[in-house]
Amino acid sequence: NHGYYEVETPILNNKASGTRKPTANQVANENFKHEILEVLNASGKAMTITEIQENSKALSPLTNQRISALLTQLKADNLVERIVGDKRKAMFRVVGE
Repeated sequence: NHGYYEVETPILNNKASGTRKPTANQVANENFKHEILEVLNASGKAMTITEIQENSKALSPLTNQRISALLTQLKADNLVERIVGDKRKAMFRVVGE
């Protein structure tokens, strides 16, 4: 007589281990992050999310919130930094500029 955990634990462990290929969404996000960095590099200055969006055809269909989330990931990777511009607006620039 097998208990639930004796049966399920190995199954769950198999699911958790191993490297999976990234989801389509993760691949798309990496492309969007690359695009964000290109826009910021090209401008050479700090930009708001809206300005980043307006300077890229690829980013224009995305929501402001999604670009914000991507910028947060880039910030966590120390690729961009968040600064507060005039009128207390959040602005982003490539680290080292």
